[in-house]
Amino acid sequence: MTGFLVFGSNNPITLRWRATDGDHISRDARLRRVSDSRLTVLLPRLNDASSGLVVGRPVMAEAGDNNGTYLARFKGTVTTIESRLIDIRLEGAVDLVQRRAHSRARLPFSFNTAVLLADGHERYFLAHPLDIGAGGVRIFHRLPLKPGDRFRLILRPRHDLVLTPVAEVIESSVMEYATPSRRPRPTAYASRARFIDLPQSYQGLLSRYVSWLLRQPSR
Repeated sequence: MTGFLVFGSNNPITLRWRATDGDHISRDARLRRVSDSRLTVLLPRLNDASSGLVVGRPVMAEAGDNNGTYLARFKGTVTTIESRLIDIRLEGAVDLVQRRAHSRARLPFSFNTAVLLADGHERYFLAHPLDIGAGGVRIFHRLPLKPGDRFRLILRPRHDLVLTPVAEVIESSVMEYATPSRRPRPTAYASRARFIDLPQSYQGLLSRYVSWLLRQPSR
């Protein structure tokens, strides 16, 4: 069922279900494991009993694949709830929805410079593009951003080429990440943004870059 889909172990996922009073509930979570028959996700905090997520409850889960091509919709039934870990027995085939007009590809880890554009002022910050396409980018960063913020990403697809597209934030969320240290961890964010007034030449360069990335062996 998922042979042609690629998911990261900490892939964002959204759980949706209907409460006993008929209200539609959704919770953001992180993917832990997926197979043809089971799905395990981790909620960011302890489950609220009033939300009505209990064993035996039908649920739907939505997750975008790492290639940025599809939104996968899984349907199933909750089998166990252990603290924040939810195990779901899948039922039926996964539904695939084309996510974007432009394919996206994951990028190798490297920090790039970005410039926040706000009220005529510029503020530089470090950003790691998680995935990119001709239509937009998703970045990992530590500077808080909100929907509507615009930034210029200084991207170097190869040593002799520098692109500086402007992007507008669509959504931004706090990222969870594991560390063996018990020291306080600095807050990190993942933001999704769309490119603004992208020149035609940039669109062609980014499309070719994404096609090249998608052909590379998995790391």
